[in-house]
Amino acid sequence: MPSVLGQPLYKQLVAYFKEKIQSGEWAVGEQIPSERELCKQFDVSRITVRQAIAEAEKEGLLHAVQGKGTFVAKPKIHQELHQITSFKETMTMWGMVPRTKVVRIESEPANLTLASVLGITEGEPVVHLELVGYGDQLPMVVYQSTFPHRTGMLLAEEAKKLEAAGEGFSTFDLYEKAGLERPGMVKQTYEVGAAAGRVAELLQLPEGQPLFQVTSIFSSATEQPMEFRTAYYRGDKYKFYITRRL
Repeated sequence: MPSVLGQPLYKQLVAYFKEKIQSGEWAVGEQIPSERELCKQFDVSRITVRQAIAEAEKEGLLHAVQGKGTFVAKPKIHQELHQITSFKETMTMWGMVPRTKVVRIESEPANLTLASVLGITEGEPVVHLELVGYGDQLPMVVYQSTFPHRTGMLLAEEAKKLEAAGEGFSTFDLYEKAGLERPGMVKQTYEVGAAAGRVAELLQLPEGQPLFQVTSIFSSATEQPMEFRTAYYRGDKYKFYITRRL
C-alpha cells in the first residue's frame, strides 16, 4: 500500500485502489477483495477499510452493490464545456446505451421571473418539460426546461415520440425534429449542489449526494430567448472540463 508521511491510513488505501485501477490490474466491473480480506492484507480495522471504500465511491472509482460486494466503477464522463454535445453522443462516446424518459409535461401561466427570462409577458402560457437521461439503465441527468407555449408543445410531442422509440436525447436534440430553428447561443452557470427531493428520487440517489447543477438560457442567433433549463448531473458520474488558449 502506498505510504505518504502523515497521510491517514484510509487515504493510503484509496491511493492503493487508484494504483490497481490505473494499472489495469483491476478492470472495470471487477469485484475488489472483500472488507475482511483488505483488513487482513493491510492490518487495518474494518472502519478504515469502509472509510476508504466510501471515499473511493465519492471519487467515482468504486461502486458498492448491497449484498454482492464492491466493484470497479466505469470512469467518470468527461464533458467539454466549449461546445454542446448531445446526450446521446456523450453516452455513446463513453460506451453506454442511452435512453431518455419523459417524466413531466405541464402548462401554466408564466410568473414574472419566467416571463423576464423568456422575453414574454407575465401570464402568457409556458410549457415545463422534465426529462431523465439514462446510461446503461442508470439515471445520469435530470433536465427541467421551460419554453414559450407553442415551442414547448412542439418539442414535447417530439420528446414523446423519441421516448417511445427508446432513444436517448436532451431538449437540444428536439428542435430540428420539430421543424424549429436550433438555439444559436447559450448562457450557462455551473454550480455544485446536493441531491434533494424530486431530483434525488429521479436520479436514485440518497439525499445530500453531490450534483453538478447547470442553469442554461438558450437563445436564437438574434438573442431571442427560447428555453430556460436547469440540468442536474450526477457528481459521481460526470466531470466537466474546458480547454483555453493562452
